[in-house]
Amino acid sequence: MKKITSLKLSSSILFWFGILFQILVTIRFSLEYYREGTISELSFELIFSEFGIGIAFILYTLFGHLLHIAFSYLIAKGKIIGIILGLGLCVYEIVSFLVPEIEPTLFTSPFGIPIRILFGIIIILIIYGRDSRIELQVENWKPWKNPIKENKKR
Repeated sequence: MKKITSLKLSSSILFWFGILFQILVTIRFSLEYYREGTISELSFELIFSEFGIGIAFILYTLFGHLLHIAFSYLIAKGKIIGIILGLGLCVYEIVSFLVPEIEPTLFTSPFGIPIRILFGIIIILIIYGRDSRIELQVENWKPWKNPIKENKKR
């Protein structure tokens, strides 16, 4: 695999992970509210209360997934800050799973281990392709494109 392909692949995975999981979280919140009248055991009144606990929780998940998308875009542009932030985000995702006190719901998730393995792979891809970021800047590549197909055209 070319080094530039590994950066493209890591960017694409982060981008689509952010999109997919925000959609899944939104569906989960909607179904949970429809079935039980609560979102993560918060009643409708608590969600919009003066404390804003529920709004903060919903915005937290939205913010987290938007970070995946933003960092993937920075990686796709070949920015060094994107590589640093992308690595930091992946490390945070792994550590937050291994230390259940940070995110207790992640530890009990059936998808927890495979997703953390995926973030480990993303770390490896970013580290492997970090030298080709200048080439990536010249290409003006976007993270929603298929990185494998792009290289076969050449």
